[in-house]
Amino acid sequence: MRSAKNEMSNCLLGNHIKHFILSNMQILGKHLKGMQILGKHLKGMQILGKHWKGMQILGKHLKGMQILGKHWKGMQILGKYLKGMQILGKHLKGMQILVKTLERYADIRKTLEGYADIRKTLEAYADIRKTLEGYANIRKTLEGSLCSWSCMIAPLPFDESYGNRNTT
Repeated sequence: MRSAKNEMSNCLLGNHIKHFILSNMQILGKHLKGMQILGKHLKGMQILGKHWKGMQILGKHLKGMQILGKHWKGMQILGKYLKGMQILGKHLKGMQILVKTLERYADIRKTLEGYADIRKTLEAYADIRKTLEGYANIRKTLEGSLCSWSCMIAPLPFDESYGNRNTT
């Protein structure tokens, strides 16, 4: 009987062990299933981590794009200034042309002033000529008067103190 009892108790014990192992296996299976789910979550977290890293890289690119945008805006402003500088350059070139034109006009003015000086000199020469013509007229008048006077007056006697002259 003992052996039947032993067998029975062994059987019960085997059932208990079997039940214990099976329930633990189920629990372990649930844990393994949970571990698989956790593994999937971890894999998803890794993928999310890669996406997160990609998002950070994208963020850096976006920040770089913003900086590039600021530089682009600055380049546009610089372009406007350069266009303004070109326009200013054209105005300065126009001013140089204007200065050269004014210098030419100044040269022409000096030439005209020189011509005016020559005109004044010629007018002075004309006045001198008129004066000399006046003197010539006076001389002719005096010569004519002397001639008529000398014909009317008898010749003067010879004075020896003035030199030897024949009065016969």
